[in-house]
Amino acid sequence: MPAASGAGYGFRIARTKAGWTWAAYDGDGRAVETGAAPNRAVAAACVIRVIARSHAPDEALPQQAS
Repeated sequence: MPAASGAGYGFRIARTKAGWTWAAYDGDGRAVETGAAPNRAVAAACVIRVIARSHAPDEALPQQAS
């Protein structure tokens, strides 16, 4: 899968003999996190996790009272 980018991030998912590799990049093209996964779906989930963490608020949101 070719590298994709936009909104301050990029990623690449590639199939290898050992499984799937993935990398998430910042807006400047530097690797933020890389890893290996047993299948493409897990690799995609890892990329999504990195992107979500990078866009999460720095402080926890207050809990709503029930």
